[in-house]
Amino acid sequence: MKLNYLKTLFVAILVIFATTTNAETYSGTCGDNVNWSLDTETWLLRITGTGEMKSSPWDSYKNDIKSVEIEEGVTSIGDNAFLGCELTSVTIPNSVTFIGNSAFEGCSGLTSITIPNSVTFIGDYAFSSCSRLTSITIPNSVTSIGDYTFNSCLGLTSITIPNSVTSIGDYTFNRCLGLTSVTIPNSVTSIGDYTFNRCLGLTSVTIPNSVTSIGDYAFLGCKLTSVTIPNSVTSIGNHAFSRCSRLTSVTIGSGVEDIGEEAFYNCRSLSSIYSLAEYPPFIYSNTFNNVDKTIPVYIPKGTREDYEFEWSDFTNFIESDFTGIEDSNISATEIKVIAGNGIDICNYYGKLQVINLAGQVLKDTYVNGSAQITLPKGAYIIVTENKSQKVVL
Repeated sequence: MKLNYLKTLFVAILVIFATTTNAETYSGTCGDNVNWSLDTETWLLRITGTGEMKSSPWDSYKNDIKSVEIEEGVTSIGDNAFLGCELTSVTIPNSVTFIGNSAFEGCSGLTSITIPNSVTFIGDYAFSSCSRLTSITIPNSVTSIGDYTFNSCLGLTSITIPNSVTSIGDYTFNRCLGLTSVTIPNSVTSIGDYTFNRCLGLTSVTIPNSVTSIGDYAFLGCKLTSVTIPNSVTSIGNHAFSRCSRLTSVTIGSGVEDIGEEAFYNCRSLSSIYSLAEYPPFIYSNTFNNVDKTIPVYIPKGTREDYEFEWSDFTNFIESDFTGIEDSNISATEIKVIAGNGIDICNYYGKLQVINLAGQVLKDTYVNGSAQITLPKGAYIIVTENKSQKVVL
C-alpha cells in the first residue's frame, strides 16, 4: 500500500516537473524601444515599450499565438504584424495611431476588435479575410481606409464609418457577404473601385452629397432595391451597379455627366429611372444592357428631344418637374420630389410622418437610411424628429 502511494506521488511530481519545465517564455525586440514576450503556456503575446513596432520576430509561432496585449506607449502596429495568426482576442491601447498593411490579415479566429480613438490610419489588407469578424466600429480619429482593408470579411454584418473618413479605398469591403446596410458619411468624396463588390447581402446604401465619383464595380452584385445618386456625383464607373438583380428604381443626380460601360447591366428588375440632369449623361450602348427599354424614364421638362437622341434605346420618356421643395428646416435629410408622384427620402434614420394641409397624418413610418413614398399630387408637410419641410407635388 505504501509502495503504491510512493509510486503515485513520484508520478505526480514528474508530471508537475514536466509541465513546469515545458512552459517557456520567448522574448526579444520588435522596435527601437519596443519589446515582445510570448508565454508558451497561455500563448499570450505581450508587446511593451514606447514608439513604433517595426518587425514581427514571432512569425515562427504565429500558428500558436492565441491572444495579443499591446501595452500603452506603443504607437503603431507594423505591416504583417499578425498576418495569419490564430488570434481570438487583441487589446490595442490608446497610444496606437497607425495600423499597418496586412496587420491582422487572415486572423480567421478574431470575432471582435476595438480600435481606439487614437488611430488615424488603417492600412491596406489590415483586416482582410478575418472571416469571423462580425462587427467593427471605426473611431472618429480615422481619416482614410486603405485598399482591401476588410476584404472577404465574410461574417461582417455591420460597419460604422465616421464623419472623419474622407476616402474609402479600392476593394475595401469587397466580398463582405454578410454586410446588409451601409451609411457613407458626408465627409467621403469618392467611392473606390470594387469597394462593395459582391456584397451579396447589401440591401441598402446611402450615398451622401459629398461624393463626386463612384468607382468601377463599386456595387456589383449587391441586393440593392433602390439607389439615389446625389447631385454631387459627376461620374458612375464601369459595372458600378451591374448585376444588382433586385434594383427596381434608380435616381441619377443632376450633376452626373458620364455613366460607364455596363454600369446597370442585368438590372432586370429595374422598373423606373429618374434622371435629373438637364442634359443627358453620356451612356454607352451597353450601359443598360438587359434592362427593359420600355420602362418610364423621368426627365426634366423641356429635355425630351435631347434624351430621345442620346438615350435612343429607351422609348418611354416622361417630362417632370423635379422642383417643389420649399420651407425647409431639415438640414441632415435630403427630400426630393420624384416625378410628381411621391418623395424620395435619403440619408435619414428615424421616425417620419407625412401630413396633409388639413392636419391629417397620411404616413407614419420609420426610415432606415432611404425610402420612397408614393403620394398623389398636392401639398404636404414632412416631419422628421421635430423638424418639418413642406413639399409640393
